[in-house]
Amino acid sequence: MSVAVPIPRRVATAVGRRSLTPGRIALHAFLIAVCAAWLFPLLWAIFTSLRPISDTAHHGYLSWPSQLDFTNYRPTSLTTTRTRSTSWSRA
Repeated sequence: MSVAVPIPRRVATAVGRRSLTPGRIALHAFLIAVCAAWLFPLLWAIFTSLRPISDTAHHGYLSWPSQLDFTNYRPTSLTTTRTRSTSWSRA
């Protein structure tokens, strides 16, 4: 004959939660700072690429743009003519 032994239950409020220690808070603050430092150059490059070159030349890089547009992303085949490069061809 077997006897059923009750299994102690966990407290329902503490399931899956870890306590907030100063070390964990410092770790999360460090990780957020690293993510911001990693994303800043990428976002700055996208922001700068949306500014017209005339606005950048007139006001400088560290200024708020007067307009943002996609003129820097228009197809180059419509704006330039193609020339044959002679450095790779055999004459």
